[in-house]
Amino acid sequence: NGVYCVSMIIEFAAFLTLRHRHDTTGDGPDSWRVPLPTWAMALMVTPAAFFCGLVLVLPFLKGEWLQAFVPLILIVVGAAGYWLRSWCKAEVVNGSPLLTRSTPDWGLDTS
Repeated sequence: NGVYCVSMIIEFAAFLTLRHRHDTTGDGPDSWRVPLPTWAMALMVTPAAFFCGLVLVLPFLKGEWLQAFVPLILIVVGAAGYWLRSWCKAEVVNGSPLLTRSTPDWGLDTS
């Protein structure tokens, strides 16, 4: 449950960030737009974010340390993986980056 709650909080933050960014620039697609202002969207996700935070805090209060630290460990591992990916994209060995954005050849004929 803790990992799911962390992912939901990240989704809420991404939703509100994209909503705010596209409200100020006006370049967002209208097909998926919710017809409410950003402050109302923030108000809408607040109860769910509160309960997700509660699910993350309760194991600390009850002394269930494994359940409490697994989401924190996974957040650290995810951030380290993201940093490693960024480092590999920036690192150049023999004139070419370690990670490229080429598509793999699976041997399928798409024509």
